[in-house]
Amino acid sequence: MIRRFLDRLIVVSLGLAVIVVFLASLQGEFLDWDDTLNFVDNPHYRSLSLAQLRWMLTAFHHGHYTPITWLTLGLDYVVWGMNPFGYRLTSLLLHAVNAVLVYFMGIRLMLAAQPGSEAMRSAIRFGAAAGALLFALHPLRVKPVAWVTERREVLCGLLSLLLGRRPARVGGHR
Repeated sequence: MIRRFLDRLIVVSLGLAVIVVFLASLQGEFLDWDDTLNFVDNPHYRSLSLAQLRWMLTAFHHGHYTPITWLTLGLDYVVWGMNPFGYRLTSLLLHAVNAVLVYFMGIRLMLAAQPGSEAMRSAIRFGAAAGALLFALHPLRVKPVAWVTERREVLCGLLSLLLGRRPARVGGHR
């Protein structure tokens, strides 16, 4: 019971830390770099109709094939229209989820490195939380959260963390 409470406390704390640190990224307009080409001047993602879905699944827009990214951006358009706040909010929430997934991955990795370390579970949890916090608040994470065009980076992290394989067997142990 204490372990579940500790996990919940850490998960909520990680999510809140990410949101507080990146809160300022919700302000402002689309950036006048790739955002203008990708969103302001691009009507092809602005719906979830059959024509837009076909475009999202087949387009190599400015050399990139990112259908899942376009699907999330199309959903953002349906919910938020052309308000950049909503697009950034989605990226911020996805990044907060990534931080939580990094926390659980850290626990798994540390337990795999130290099998039978039940007595060290609290230390492992705090170590995993520190690693997740370092990942989540690192300055390299600003670009994917604050720049709408870089949604693909946040999604790549999410899909990698969700779909990543378990470590291969080494020496007969898992």
